[in-house]
Amino acid sequence: MDEGFSLTLINDGEAKITWHLSPQKIQLISLFFDRLPYTFVKALRIYQLQNHEFNGNHACFYELELQQEDTSCLYNNFTMGQSYIFEVGIKLDEKTFIPLLRSSLFSIHDEYVREEIDYFKVNDSSPDWAERVSTYSLYENFNDGWKL
Repeated sequence: MDEGFSLTLINDGEAKITWHLSPQKIQLISLFFDRLPYTFVKALRIYQLQNHEFNGNHACFYELELQQEDTSCLYNNFTMGQSYIFEVGIKLDEKTFIPLLRSSLFSIHDEYVREEIDYFKVNDSSPDWAERVSTYSLYENFNDGWKL
């Protein structure tokens, strides 16, 4: 299974959150901080979004400390019609949380969950000013072509 999250609605406001996190990420963090993997506190964060926008600065709506072997949990305070983002990560201390996996946007509806797959899609198109700017110069159009 690839890394990622899934959300299964059980009944009104209750769902099972499941994730798969690459063991290599935990190993990398372990090597970086020179700590054994089991010494980290694993946590799940749930963010409830009001306007479908997430910039990483939202206050955490709910945080659950996990056992190292946990790959799912039940949560029963979802609000129908709201959208959520989940993060699994490690806590180095009470103030420092390092997210290792972030979900797409999940919208909770009465009978189903919709994952907004394209929510974090990167826009590969060039900005409209890119043809006028180089690393060193700004070019302007003087009606007879581009001039420096």
